[in-house]
Amino acid sequence: NLRRVPGTNRRVYRSAHTDDLATLVENANQIWKATLSSSFPLLTQISLVLDLRSPLEIDEEKVRIWTNSNTFGDLWRISEDEIPNLTDTSLRRRCVVRVNMTEKITHQLKDSPLKLSRFEKMVHGISEHGLGFLYKMLLNQHDAIFKCLVIITTHLEECPANKVLLHCVQGKDRTGIISMLLESVAEVSDEQILQDYM
Repeated sequence: NLRRVPGTNRRVYRSAHTDDLATLVENANQIWKATLSSSFPLLTQISLVLDLRSPLEIDEEKVRIWTNSNTFGDLWRISEDEIPNLTDTSLRRRCVVRVNMTEKITHQLKDSPLKLSRFEKMVHGISEHGLGFLYKMLLNQHDAIFKCLVIITTHLEECPANKVLLHCVQGKDRTGIISMLLESVAEVSDEQILQDYM
C-alpha cells in the first residue's frame, strides 16, 4: 500500500512494513537484480526510511538484507538510542531511523502491577470506542511524535531533493497518525486527510 502523503510535494510516502523487500532481493536472480532498482525507482530515490515499529515487530535479518542490498543502495541503520546524537549532517546520509511509537504504552502495561487491568481497560476502550481510542493513545505519545516530525523536517530541509518513506507494520495506525500531522501542517483539508486514511 505504498502511496504519497498529500501536501508534501511527492517527497513523503507511506507504506506497510518493508520486510517483503528482503524476499524480493533474495529471490531475484543476477539478471533481474540489475533491473530491479529501475523497476522500483522510488526505492532508490528514498533517502530516509522512518520505521515506526516496536523491536518485537522487526525482523532484523530482513532489514539487514534489503538495507545492505546493492539493488536499492546501502542504507545506514540508526536506532532510537542514537537519535539524540544525530546531527544535520548525519541526516544527509541515506538511512533507516527507528522510532518506537508504542514504547510508552507497552512500558506502562509491562511494568505495572496492574498491567492486566490496564490491558483490559485498553482492550475495552478500543472495543467500546473503536480505533479512535487507540489513536488518542498514540497521540499522547508526544515524545515519539515530536521525534518523528523533527527527523522528517530536518531531513527534508537538509536534502530538499530527497524523499522520505514512513511505515509501521500495516501502514495504517502509527503511520496514519504521522501522515495526518504532516498533512495538517501542510494545510491539507480535513476531507482530504480523511480520504487519504480510507
